[in-house]
Amino acid sequence: MPGTIGNSGGGRLRGDHDPTEHDGGPVKPSMSERESEAWDELLEMLPSEALRKIDVFIVREAVDYTLMLAKIRQDLHDNPADKDLRCAKTQYTEKLLKLSGLLGMSPADRKRIQIAQPKEKEDDLSEFSEGT
Repeated sequence: MPGTIGNSGGGRLRGDHDPTEHDGGPVKPSMSERESEAWDELLEMLPSEALRKIDVFIVREAVDYTLMLAKIRQDLHDNPADKDLRCAKTQYTEKLLKLSGLLGMSPADRKRIQIAQPKEKEDDLSEFSEGT
């Protein structure tokens, strides 16, 4: 339904663009060096025009899930028969994929989260020059 709040994250409208102006995107919170590196890598992959400061919580969760999933993968490499690790990997992967959808990481997500184009300012004298 056009113009209804959807699952597109950050209060974005489904079938429309984000109604809020671009505010520079999320500001990195205080975190460990490893988390900070993961934050930077993640932000490089995201469509920055779609991010708002409020998205800090979603990005932070994505960083946490990314790092936890990396640890689980390493543990699975060391112990491939561990059924609990395989279940945890599936659960963390599903959660990370949901978060990535909110952040517009796939082509389908980016299409769904339309980015508002900045309005061009009209020249104060444009109305006078139209008749010439």
